[in-house]
Amino acid sequence: MLEKCWRSVRGMFEKCSPNTMMRVIGLLGSLIALPEETVVKEGEIILRIYFVQSGLLGVYHSSKAKAEVKINELADGSAFGHRSLIRYYQGRDNRSTATVRASSYCELETLPHADVRSLMEKDPQMAASVRAEARKAYVSDRSRTFRKQSSSDMGMITHAQKH
Repeated sequence: MLEKCWRSVRGMFEKCSPNTMMRVIGLLGSLIALPEETVVKEGEIILRIYFVQSGLLGVYHSSKAKAEVKINELADGSAFGHRSLIRYYQGRDNRSTATVRASSYCELETLPHADVRSLMEKDPQMAASVRAEARKAYVSDRSRTFRKQSSSDMGMITHAQKH
């Protein structure tokens, strides 16, 4: 179990000291999501980071016509919710920009934003690592959105690649 948790958080916290990593792992909570269960709803305030241990989740965005459009899939090793933490840290709105729904049985680990913020204040390396991951995810999402819009302009439907 510890190895599974370590693999989940390693990317986001790789520059942290081993002591900080152990504190992060000690703060993780477990969540099981059943198929078709909504984990995060678009527009909700997100209060934690989610790490996908196993399973598959779909990421959906409401179109202007109010229909949900699948924009991405999250699988083992993926994380979500960390960008809202950064937005909150910057004094910006930390509402979810998409709905995340389980496509299969999923095991997730969760890390409350309040705990991450507390650790970030004590560990500058951790703060830099979390911010870098959030920026990387933001750029990736912007790129995916641009590709999707460009493809839909040509009458094609595309789906984002798995992480």
